[in-house]
Amino acid sequence: MCVPGLPLIATTLNVGAGKTYPTIQSAIIQAQPGDTVLIHPGTYTTSTYIVEKNGTFGVDIVIRGVSQTSVIIEGPSSSMQFVDCSHITVENLTMRGQKGNALFFDDGGTIETPSRYITVRNIVFEDMEGASNVNTNFLKMAGVDNFFISRCTFSRGPVNSLGIDLVGCHDGYIYGCDLQGTISGGIQAKGGSQFIDIYNNTFVDCGDRAINIGGNTGLPFFRPADATFEASNINVYTNTFVGCRAAIAFAGAVNSEVINNTIVDPSAWPFRILQESVDASRFEPCGNNIIQNNIIVFRNTLNAHFNVGPNTAPETFTVSHNLWYNSDVPSRSNENIAPVNETMSLYGEDPLFTASPTDLTISSISPAVGKGLSTTLPSRDKRNKRYASPPSIGAYEGATTTSVFENGTTEHRSITRTTTGFIVRLPNDGQRRSCALYDLRGRLLRRFELDGGEHHVPAGLQEFLVVE
Repeated sequence: MCVPGLPLIATTLNVGAGKTYPTIQSAIIQAQPGDTVLIHPGTYTTSTYIVEKNGTFGVDIVIRGVSQTSVIIEGPSSSMQFVDCSHITVENLTMRGQKGNALFFDDGGTIETPSRYITVRNIVFEDMEGASNVNTNFLKMAGVDNFFISRCTFSRGPVNSLGIDLVGCHDGYIYGCDLQGTISGGIQAKGGSQFIDIYNNTFVDCGDRAINIGGNTGLPFFRPADATFEASNINVYTNTFVGCRAAIAFAGAVNSEVINNTIVDPSAWPFRILQESVDASRFEPCGNNIIQNNIIVFRNTLNAHFNVGPNTAPETFTVSHNLWYNSDVPSRSNENIAPVNETMSLYGEDPLFTASPTDLTISSISPAVGKGLSTTLPSRDKRNKRYASPPSIGAYEGATTTSVFENGTTEHRSITRTTTGFIVRLPNDGQRRSCALYDLRGRLLRRFELDGGEHHVPAGLQEFLVVE
């Protein structure tokens, strides 16, 4: 049966020296839904600028390098920018030496028509050159909904650079990425960003704020235009942080969760509670957020547990079941606590990492084992091991396998609807399963594959998921 709107034959458009297309842009312009723009080994220095290029229901236009290490996208400014595009996948590249945003997706200022269904995966971003007095980012998204960022590496950025900068973005996830040496910070979601999961990532020396939930956005750049928050419903699960000035900043953030993370040696504060967009007639004060089940190991030079700024509502935060350990003077682990009401937390007990800071797993004898508060999410730790009940504190479960139920090779799957999409639990049997996302008219929006374990699939309330 022929389905209208879907291509009968997918085409590979080859890019490179001696290939059909000399530049990436020339190939993308010709690509149709289902086609793959295949970039062959080489160093590409010509900028790519694409406007209103769209895949279609479940059929992306794929821009793919033959291999991550042999396909280099180098300078000069923004190497790739996609404006008002949808159903686009970019993968298997190395991007370096840019003076502007290396990879940029935006809605062209048309707030009512965001870019949608954007996938970025398996890309190395490194050694950005940047420009003086200009904010540059390895990966920037402005006005993008339904996005997927996974297994990317971000390293060695200049001053005023972020690994990932999201402005007015919604319904997305950032998973399994490594961020190191991004000077200003790692990941930022602001300007009305909402319903984003940040999980299983690694942050090392990521500057001022490894994750900035919120920020300070000019009013014309909010999406939606009447948003009453910088960020809402941002979930930060099972990440590890080493050596950042602050691991997590809540800046005009509401209804967000920071649960089961491990934080080591923050130089100033583990957490900041700030309000940088200050207009009481419009913006909600930073509040109603959750900080729970986190391990925080710090030195005696730490400024305080929390940095709390004016115009915030720290009393509305739920803070509990964390483990705080001053590695220099354990007896002082509960000093310098900011004006938040923290309950059921542990102080002064060494979490007994396997080999800090290179291996932050814990064993069954760690005091963090069994001391967390049971929650619906996350249900699995950073290495995809199921949390016990009650769970360990931190990004890794330390309970023995006999006390943690695992599906193993037993065929068991479940799909649970949430406000942000679906929680999919699949057996860990080494098989990848095909999934399809549909709208209520039965139109296929996207096909993708999932490994065993638990996944969050962002989706709108008018969409449904089928696991085949």
